[in-house]
Amino acid sequence: MGRCSLPLLVLAAGLLLLASPPLVSGTDPTPKEAVVADHVKPSDVVLLDADNFARLMKEGTWFVNFYAPWCGHCKRMAPIWEQLATKLKASKVKVAKLDADENHEIAEEYYVRAYPTFKIINGDAVVEFAGENSLEGFVKFVEDYQKRTHAAVDEGLQDAVTGAGLLAQFWRVVTKFAGRSTGLYTVGVFGSGFFFGVLIGVLFAIREKDKLH
Repeated sequence: MGRCSLPLLVLAAGLLLLASPPLVSGTDPTPKEAVVADHVKPSDVVLLDADNFARLMKEGTWFVNFYAPWCGHCKRMAPIWEQLATKLKASKVKVAKLDADENHEIAEEYYVRAYPTFKIINGDAVVEFAGENSLEGFVKFVEDYQKRTHAAVDEGLQDAVTGAGLLAQFWRVVTKFAGRSTGLYTVGVFGSGFFFGVLIGVLFAIREKDKLH
């Protein structure tokens, strides 16, 4: 009855080890994963939270998406909101999102009752979105908002300029006859202060109009 010698067994074990594939750690990313990570596009949507919301809402005009992470419709709208942010990158209207579930106090302050809710916020002025939930619908809503705002500022600026012109004429008349009447001089002094106030209002309206362009 034959026996297997020890040297032959050792030799066979060595050949098996050489033929086995090397062990690879599963913790390192594969080249494919590394390539994918290198091509992740940064988001143009500003992420709002309790720490930055109040400060940023004072800085221009914002189109805010109040969403909840568990909301299926919110998830479907997310890619469209990203496209909108990229499209409006050169606009004065900045696109942002707020996790209303996590920041429920802010959501309650802005009367968010359903997810997602979209609102344009410009300081204390808030306009809720009304239209089709699509990229085209959002763009049209922003463009219409800007047109309405420009028209309102133009109208206020025209009224202020007209009032300033009338006061300027009044001031010329008062200063012309101020030496003849103490009463007229007094009116002129108070009138000049009022005229200065109107002038400041005109300059403020011009500044607000410039902010919208």
